[in-house]
Amino acid sequence: MRFSFENLEKTKEKFFFKSYIFKNLIITNIIMTSTSSDQTKIICNKHDIYLKTTDIKNVYTLDFSISNSKIDLNQFLGWKIYELLYELNKDILCDMKQFSTDKNNNNIQMYYLFKRFGKDLGILQRYMFFNIEKIDHSNDSVEFRSTLIQDDAYSTKLCQPLKSNFSIFNIKKINDKLHIKYIYHIDLEEQLPASMKNIAGILIKKLFWRVKTFIEKL
Repeated sequence: MRFSFENLEKTKEKFFFKSYIFKNLIITNIIMTSTSSDQTKIICNKHDIYLKTTDIKNVYTLDFSISNSKIDLNQFLGWKIYELLYELNKDILCDMKQFSTDKNNNNIQMYYLFKRFGKDLGILQRYMFFNIEKIDHSNDSVEFRSTLIQDDAYSTKLCQPLKSNFSIFNIKKINDKLHIKYIYHIDLEEQLPASMKNIAGILIKKLFWRVKTFIEKL
């Protein structure tokens, strides 16, 4: 069955952002279709990291590669990549917690606390709390899929969740390169000036740029 995205603008998010999103093959197919090349628009390609918007509100894609022939890149085909995102961005992220939820370590709950940004615009401090499942792991590739955890345990009057309903994080090693594709939803749920409408998407790109730079200099 082929799906049309016409007239779905008001219903897409409700359809996608259920807790079982990634267990449903049809929904996954819709996500991949909507983020195909003819449905995206490049908003930043600095450092050869392509940040694109999609036809789904607040959904972005990142495409880039990491090159290094001096080290074994397979070491980054696992949870270590999430630890690097935190360790290399402590001017943006001020805390990280992770909790394994199964004995095989294929499912982890992850918490990131952001330093406050956009204070002059009235934006509160934000955190992300999400469940990550390792879907596919071979010798040369791995895929992680995350969904939002609806839990107010970390919420306060001054710190609120950064809405990120899902992500698909694919890493594939080919020769001396890691090819990375990251599809993610992120929404500040704020009324921002038009010039800042993609600020949340750009912030995530900055986290990955530092990971790319770090690995390539090893």
